[in-house]
Amino acid sequence: MFRVLVCILIFSLPLEVDAQCGVGEDFSIQYPGHSPAFIVSQSDGTCRCPGGFVGPGSGGGGGGAAAPDPPSGFAAVYYDYFAVLAWTPPSALPDDYEVSVSPAPAAGFSVRYAENGSATSFVFGNLVLNTRYTFGLRSVSKGVASTYVFAPAQPAAYWPSCREKLAFDPSAPSGIYTIDPDGPGPIVAYQAYCDMELDGGGWTTFWAGKQGKAHVSDHFERIAVNCPDAETSCYRRIPPTIDTSYLFMAVCGRYALRFAPSNSVLNYWKSGTQAQWQMFGANGASMARGEPNVPLTTLGYWTGNGGLATNNYGWIISSSTGATSAYGLTFMNSYNGVSSDGAWDWCNGYASSGAPGRLMYRQWTYIPKDCSEVLKANPSAASGLYTIDPDGIGANVPFTVYCEMGIDGGGWTVFWTSLSGSANSFTTFESDTQSCADPTTKCMRRLPSDIDVSYSFMATCNNNSAAVKFALAPSHLSYFQSGVEASWVNLPTGATSMVLGTTTIPLTSLAIWTGSNPSTNRGWIISTCNGCSTSAVSQTFTSSFPHTANWEYCNGVASAPGLARLYYRPFTGPTSCKDVLARNASAISGVYTIDLDGQGPNAPVDVYCDMTLDGGGLTAFWSGKAGSSNVVSYFDSFATPACTDPTYQCVRRVPLHIDTSYTFYATCGNGTAAIKFNINPAMLAFFKAGTQAGWVGPVTNAVQVAGTAGVSPLASINMWTGTTGATNPGWIISTCVSCSGSAAGQTFVSSYAITANWNFCNGSSSIGTISRLYYRR
Repeated sequence: MFRVLVCILIFSLPLEVDAQCGVGEDFSIQYPGHSPAFIVSQSDGTCRCPGGFVGPGSGGGGGGAAAPDPPSGFAAVYYDYFAVLAWTPPSALPDDYEVSVSPAPAAGFSVRYAENGSATSFVFGNLVLNTRYTFGLRSVSKGVASTYVFAPAQPAAYWPSCREKLAFDPSAPSGIYTIDPDGPGPIVAYQAYCDMELDGGGWTTFWAGKQGKAHVSDHFERIAVNCPDAETSCYRRIPPTIDTSYLFMAVCGRYALRFAPSNSVLNYWKSGTQAQWQMFGANGASMARGEPNVPLTTLGYWTGNGGLATNNYGWIISSSTGATSAYGLTFMNSYNGVSSDGAWDWCNGYASSGAPGRLMYRQWTYIPKDCSEVLKANPSAASGLYTIDPDGIGANVPFTVYCEMGIDGGGWTVFWTSLSGSANSFTTFESDTQSCADPTTKCMRRLPSDIDVSYSFMATCNNNSAAVKFALAPSHLSYFQSGVEASWVNLPTGATSMVLGTTTIPLTSLAIWTGSNPSTNRGWIISTCNGCSTSAVSQTFTSSFPHTANWEYCNGVASAPGLARLYYRPFTGPTSCKDVLARNASAISGVYTIDLDGQGPNAPVDVYCDMTLDGGGLTAFWSGKAGSSNVVSYFDSFATPACTDPTYQCVRRVPLHIDTSYTFYATCGNGTAAIKFNINPAMLAFFKAGTQAGWVGPVTNAVQVAGTAGVSPLASINMWTGTTGATNPGWIISTCVSCSGSAAGQTFVSSYAITANWNFCNGSSSIGTISRLYYRR
């Protein structure tokens, strides 16, 4: 027996490595951008990680460490000289995995390892057919291992589909291969044509022939298989295990169409069960090669009707769904119904009979969900066209998009692109779910349903001469996702910035026009002109508004039609000022854009960060001028906190995930005095939700971290959290609990408008100086 020790790195995209090893040789596997990840010696069974690297969370010897949970869903299956092991990682990821096989291959072996964050696989190659092997797997953490999970299996001779063949051998060419879809099951292994190039390859053909009535050779309705030539003349019912998680491809001549069939279409291919027309759905089809010449959003699949006696059998992929006047909307067919007389003989909307074609399937494989994942997998990826799959194994098929990889760190996914100007407004979000003649220059797709306001958005205009980044409000999302009009909607404040070019319009007052009538006032405009007259439209950044040319501007400058785009990207920035400092140790105090609730529903906001006090990384949630006359907003529940200036005038309730383990800070006198402390649940409820509770405290672990103590003892500091709604709101940090105004000099800082008696900073009278409240993990 030999052992393979895999040192795990965590990636959000599939990562694959290959290695070859002869008897008695070591081999190393190189992760991109990292030192060798693991070394295996076949001859003595030893394993080691060079350079001390063992992966996230790893440590020394086991000591009293607990064994990690074992992986789940472990399975080991043989295919054509190879064995594929697959498992789901435990919730608490181990440092390492150990994989074993017995007996050890005698003539050298090959290994392939891949993981995508939610599933892990390992492939052993160069095994001997008809030999029974036993595989094991365990997870290891800090030297302590979970129990082995063994999975003995009887070998099978062939891969179950073209996808598995290509997964192990990426250089495998297109051609005929023997496959065995159910391994030791009742289906006998057979030859199938594999397309290893189109759209990533790994496609298994189940129908091949010339399209058109004159070339129909047989039907799925009649018998299970008729395959004289797997490459050019073959049809075979698909295996019963195939379901709607699979992706399908129709090839007609030089055109290729991806699509996601319904269960009724699958049943037709599995057993010949006729179901007449079955629609693909609005997002069920996209082009994998060539431009569409038929409407993709209305495509359907004819599955026959009336059995074999009616001469109405065979299949058709078309947008006409039976309308004889629209035969030209057909993508391809194998239909010889007597009434049609070849009327369905079209290839992607072009009259054709005899064009070579195929129907193929491929099990869902991981495809990046957006351009940010493309960039993570390949940091050197250039701007251009890429295939993405926003809903993974959902009903929507992958499609091609333009990715912007240069502006503001890259990873931007286009959802609208066209020449600007009213004359070039080819469609609107109100009227279409998608319209994409060219992903680079003329394409609109509604935003995926899982996009929320935590994402960042960007607009560019005039061939990338200017770009502005912003957050969206829920009403904007409803428009871009569902076409729900809401007229002018202001962009959220504090999250808009110019990322290319010099701004010529006020970014703080940008709004988006989202239409008010789907027939007469549709389209979108990004402008500071919210409901203004046409004489002021020069405040427009860019637009796609078909009703007038008055909004034809780029970044406030009248512009001839130039390429404009809308993009989205997951917010990948920091979630606190401590996170900012961890990413950039030289970061200085100032305003940073932060997503306070991570991937939660709230949009990123601008926050003031103190990067020097007590080690830095302090996130401000209250900034203002000291003194009762300077109170402008409240935490209290009767009020809506406001942040007009993150540096000098900001009240923002703390995020819901903040708890009493966080350290809080109060500064006053323009930062000349500062204390840190821990708060109790009542204080936290005030900062989170404005829950008033009068005087609460005391705080704990209070320490002076700037200036000389002017209030003592710090251990007696309490906090006023307001009472009786709007009658007595605000907050005070003081050792003076329920005392008279004459003793309020024990106050460190306050924001209390009822009286000036509490206008102190660190025990000294103060008004008008800058004070702040912060938190830090």
